[in-house]
Amino acid sequence: MGSTLLDTARQPERLWPVVLIGAAAGLLGSLMMIWLNPSGIIATASIYAVALFVAALVAVLFASSRLLEVWGLLFAGVAIGVFLSVLVHPTFGGGERNLWPFEVGLFWIIGLLPAWIGLFVGRALKARLKRAIAV
Repeated sequence: MGSTLLDTARQPERLWPVVLIGAAAGLLGSLMMIWLNPSGIIATASIYAVALFVAALVAVLFASSRLLEVWGLLFAGVAIGVFLSVLVHPTFGGGERNLWPFEVGLFWIIGLLPAWIGLFVGRALKARLKRAIAV
């Protein structure tokens, strides 16, 4: 039997937490970069990597099983979060940040692998939780 568009539609209320988690990771990771002001590439990469790993780990618990969909929404949320940090930063005595689109790109590039690892680990934890609850 064929399925209609309504049968295959995703539930938007289950996807909003993914965007919000991504935005929180982008906001916190970006603000931590400003406040800590790391001088080395390893410290910079670790802040972005840890933020996206934890966000992906948590986001997969709220979303559907389509990891590409979760990954896309998570990274869109990161862009929103970095933009929010640009808006919030001058309020706390910071200067202007006119290169923030490059920060979004750097966040995405550095966080690509940790985000996928977080998605797969989160998916495995979610499956293990379901099995433990079913027993």
